[in-house]
Amino acid sequence: MCDGEIANADSFISDKKILMVPLKSGGGIRVKILEAMAAGKIVISTDIGMQGIEAKPFEHYLAANTPNEFAEAVLWCREHRQEAEQIAESGSLLVRKIYNNSSIMDDLTARVNTLLQLPR
Repeated sequence: MCDGEIANADSFISDKKILMVPLKSGGGIRVKILEAMAAGKIVISTDIGMQGIEAKPFEHYLAANTPNEFAEAVLWCREHRQEAEQIAESGSLLVRKIYNNSSIMDDLTARVNTLLQLPR
C-alpha cells in the first residue's frame, strides 16, 4: 500500500516496528535511522545505509544488501519477535549512549583540544 505524501512523519511511523533502508548510494537518511533506533524500532539497512553509524549488524540492526535479504530479514523479525525486540533495544541504547548531545559535545571538545594541543 502506498500512502502518498505524508503530512506528519512522526505520527505515520509511531505505530511501525521496522524501518527499512535499502540505500545503494548517497546519504541523507542517517538521521532517520538514528531516530528510528532511538525510538526502539528495528532497522534493516544496507551497509551503505549504515555508513558512519557506529552500529554492529545483528547486534544493533539487521543487515540486508539485496531484495531477497530484505525479505528474509522481515520474515525473520516476524518469526523471532523476541530476538528482534532485543536488537531494537540494543540499537536504542547505542543511540542514547553515543549520539546524545553530551557525548557529541565531549567528543567535539576533545577533538578541538587535540587540534589546538590544549590539555583537557
